[in-house]
Amino acid sequence: MVTNDTPRDGSTNRSRRRSQRRLSSSMLYRITLLKMQVDDATTHLKNVDQNFSGPNGKRRINVCKTNYVTARARFQTAWEKALNKSFSEANILARDGANIVTNCENGWKRGGPPQISPLTLYNTNVSKLYGIISVITKKLGA
Repeated sequence: MVTNDTPRDGSTNRSRRRSQRRLSSSMLYRITLLKMQVDDATTHLKNVDQNFSGPNGKRRINVCKTNYVTARARFQTAWEKALNKSFSEANILARDGANIVTNCENGWKRGGPPQISPLTLYNTNVSKLYGIISVITKKLGA
């Protein structure tokens, strides 16, 4: 049964498709921001690694460098999956990358005396961006 407030011209479907396109674009944008955060953190690591001369600091810096390379690769693949509308796979890869970044942050509290991480800002941004990606994925129904 069609009521007076039910569109007859298919505008609901067009509106839904526009919403899906906006969400898809938003997801790609957020993944791009994840990659930028990792790139910025990698640059920051190069600038601060001379500040950590002890064995724990050097080890932690090296672990983070490795983790950020791996996270960057996950975010790149997530971007490619999202571009191909594989949103669930993109979400899983983005989550994996965010977890890898979190492991770097947590490493500054383990394996010796705790130190203040020089990457907390970047790690926090990655975590927040992934939270947004997770919400977008749910809205996309993936």
